[in-house]
Amino acid sequence: MSAPAMPIPRTMRTMRRLQPLALLSLLALGACGRSPQQIADGPDPLEALGAPALSTRYSVPFWAREVHGGSGLWRRAASFCQGKDLAAFPNCHAVHVADFWEHPPAFPRPHRTLSDLLEEPAPGSPPAPPSSPLLPASPHRVPRVPPSGGLP
Repeated sequence: MSAPAMPIPRTMRTMRRLQPLALLSLLALGACGRSPQQIADGPDPLEALGAPALSTRYSVPFWAREVHGGSGLWRRAASFCQGKDLAAFPNCHAVHVADFWEHPPAFPRPHRTLSDLLEEPAPGSPPAPPSSPLLPASPHRVPRVPPSGGLP
């Protein structure tokens, strides 16, 4: 013989009935989360960098002020955006542009300067090396055509 089943207290029965309702309300709250655009234009600029929507609040002028001031926020944003795919993280584009404006890349040093090009070669000196591998080392003589249009 088995022991008689214990009656379930009334509060337990009520809780069992409320479980599906509680689960449904939690799912509804999760579905009502912020949209990607709300995150992109929200109060946190670093959170906006991770949003897939383009921010209207944290654009190039905002990040230009941050990079110019050398803020900690700027350093964290630059670190976050380093190596990120701009298609997946569109707000990192503004960070890259602001960084380019503040720290432009160095121009390459020219092989020849304008003064080198304007100098007259000394008589008897060898011709200057060509500036392009496609150009000949010394120019070819071009035959002069008489004004009459005929060939000599």
